[in-house]
Amino acid sequence: MMLTALIALLFAAPDYDRAVRLIESGNPAAAIPLLEKAAAAEARNPQIRKALGVAYASLGDYRSAAPHFERACEIDPALFDVCYYAGRARYAADQYREAIPLLEKSVKQDPQKARAEAALGQCLEALGRYGEAQERFVAALRRTGQPLGEAQLAYGKFLVRQGRPAEAVPMLESAQSLGTTAARFELALALVQAGRVSAAIPHLEAITSADPRHDAARLLLVRARRLAKVPAGESR
Repeated sequence: MMLTALIALLFAAPDYDRAVRLIESGNPAAAIPLLEKAAAAEARNPQIRKALGVAYASLGDYRSAAPHFERACEIDPALFDVCYYAGRARYAADQYREAIPLLEKSVKQDPQKARAEAALGQCLEALGRYGEAQERFVAALRRTGQPLGEAQLAYGKFLVRQGRPAEAVPMLESAQSLGTTAARFELALALVQAGRVSAAIPHLEAITSADPRHDAARLLLVRARRLAKVPAGESR
């Protein structure tokens, strides 16, 4: 390592280490000035740029997060997660076209290619390119030997939005491996739209029991009970 780079690293490391601890303790806002200082001392350190992206993303500021992830992706595209995070940040900021080349890089570099393929499907869907989106979702699901839950969930949601809930149900049943409320709600929604209302009710009851403030599940449960002619407080 060149002497100047070594000196820069020594100056940046304390601020970087403190910032990472702040992010991990749930205080990303306090981490940002430290990381900005560290980035100024060591401009080509992709880990610092990635940490800045994580800090901004933790605050829900995806437009500020994206350039930092992109810079890290440019410096070291093989750095774990960084190109994927860059693409997801652009997607979360509704910048779908900008997300696509970053996610394409992630497909090439990331060992977890299924999630990047599925994210590409989501970008293409948002752009109204539904045929291409489906191709990407299917390609993601062919990536055997790696976690597919997120890809299954994304494709299931796509199928529901395309008016194909019956096809979505088995996909969303597979996505229950994620063990999340979001995955369970999407399954319940697909079941209702596929006309399998009684099968949806236990899922919705479980969600609203665990989280009474889940308004979407509560409203869908009322609708499902009405369609199934099940009184409130009872289930089939």
